Amino acid sequence: MAIVRVSGAEARSIVEPLVESLPPPRTLARRRLRDGEGAAEDALVVWMPGPKSFTGEDVIELHVHAGCGTWGGS
Repeated sequence: MAIVRVSGAEARSIVEPLVESLPPPRTLARRRLRDGEGAAEDALVVWMPGPKSFTGEDVIELHVHAGCGTWGGS
């Protein structure tokens, strides 16, 4: 597993198009990651809106399979 963390004021606008919809705050949910060419991979996603996050900013974590699936190798 790998965890990709996106934080800051633009986190939601950057990640939401990849997952179609974010889960409710502080709820880990399965989502399908998509790119512009139709590739997809399952991920666990958690959204922690600021200021109630460990950084004080909006934070989104993507828990993905490192090196597996259509993104990142064979």
